[in-house]
Amino acid sequence: MNAIAIDASKQTDPFVDWPVDTDRISRAAAESFKSGAPDPWTIVEAECVIDLIDAELAALTERERRGETVSASLRRLKAMRTEVMLAINTLKKVEEEFDQAERHPAHDRSEGLSDFRREAGASPEAFSIAT
Repeated sequence: MNAIAIDASKQTDPFVDWPVDTDRISRAAAESFKSGAPDPWTIVEAECVIDLIDAELAALTERERRGETVSASLRRLKAMRTEVMLAINTLKKVEEEFDQAERHPAHDRSEGLSDFRREAGASPEAFSIAT
């Protein structure tokens, strides 16, 4: 599981001690992508997670400037941020396509998502990165 709660016993710089289930966010994005149904609550949650990650990145960057060893935590947070941003981008694309189909019922909703899927490698797993 990628629920990131950085374990102090496994790191030299255990500054991030809050859990974030980035796998669940990625799974929700993949499900939204597969079904074509928007998931606005996951977008809101993911955007809040990005805010938390950005705050932690700022704090750790300051600690690094003071000479503290935080490189492992910085790498972990950057990977988490990338994964969550991929999920947000996927969710927003699904929402955009759904909204467009609602405004223009004659528009084939699957056409836009098919293009998006081809660009993404046609796999929901393309929206998740291993950390």
